[in-house]
Amino acid sequence: MKNIVVGLDVGGTSIKAGLFEGNRLVLREKRATPKQQGAQGVLDHLTQTVWRLLEKAGAQREDLRGVGLGVPGPVRGGVCLRAVNLGWENLPVAKLLQEGMDCPVLIANDANLAALGEASAMERAPKNMVLVTLGTGIGAGLLQNGRILEGRHGLAGELGHMIMVPHGRRCTCGRSGCLEMYSSGRGLAQNYSELKGEPMEVKDLMGPTNPLRQKALDKGARMLAQALANVANVVDPEVFVLGGGVMEGFPELLFMVRTHYERFALLKAKEIPVIRAQLGNEAGLYGALELVLKNTPGPQRFPGRPPIKRSRHKAGAAKRRSREPSSPPRPTD
Repeated sequence: MKNIVVGLDVGGTSIKAGLFEGNRLVLREKRATPKQQGAQGVLDHLTQTVWRLLEKAGAQREDLRGVGLGVPGPVRGGVCLRAVNLGWENLPVAKLLQEGMDCPVLIANDANLAALGEASAMERAPKNMVLVTLGTGIGAGLLQNGRILEGRHGLAGELGHMIMVPHGRRCTCGRSGCLEMYSSGRGLAQNYSELKGEPMEVKDLMGPTNPLRQKALDKGARMLAQALANVANVVDPEVFVLGGGVMEGFPELLFMVRTHYERFALLKAKEIPVIRAQLGNEAGLYGALELVLKNTPGPQRFPGRPPIKRSRHKAGAAKRRSREPSSPPRPTD
């Protein structure tokens, strides 16, 4: 029997899928999410995707060790509590898929899976880690003792809805002043709009640098650094990892966040590294692999299994600064 695992990363617009043989990602594909077909239509599509990948790999269904699945919403006990982009609420995804696949199906929040994947990419995988994804919104995945931390209600990691400014900007969650209204892509655009005095979009921030652009980015970086310092006081992770489209589009944000974080963090928490994510859009797939390996019978590691990319996270603040460009953007207060 082969050790085959299929990873699925379900989003509101697309589904990414990958087939692993042992530790190797040998097949991958990306297709549109058929959410117009309803929940059952999406689940049927996922099942068909698994069978299609097995057929392409020349494998049998009995070779399938398990399926790992990431969904864009809180998860508890195999149930997707809510996925607004998919129209799901209290959907027992794991049970429904497992009935049709006859193999273990494990699901988790997509940011949590990305955290598992990023940890597996490091030369020394951290046991306690926080991954923050910055895109249209902000999500976070928390690892505690090497395992996903979901919380009592599946809400652990909703960092984007940490209130940073009481009575601040109105958030889509219905409250005001949430972090993602200042540090996500749309939050950065709003920062810029307020400074320019006219409506702006994220793409408007992509051009040549100017003082107002830098202030808009720095405001988002400062808010995020405050949030990380607060999280450090609660969970004291080994490392913070920042990823998502915003980090890819604005690479200077990393240094800004680090600089502010060292100002806000308490005592030894200042030494917690803040690093860039390694795996991009495939982090969730590698996380799905890790989830299955850790929770099904069989080896959790394979002989000669190398890190996906080498990334050390032990260096202190002084070493981190020494690796930055000689003239980074200057944060503002």
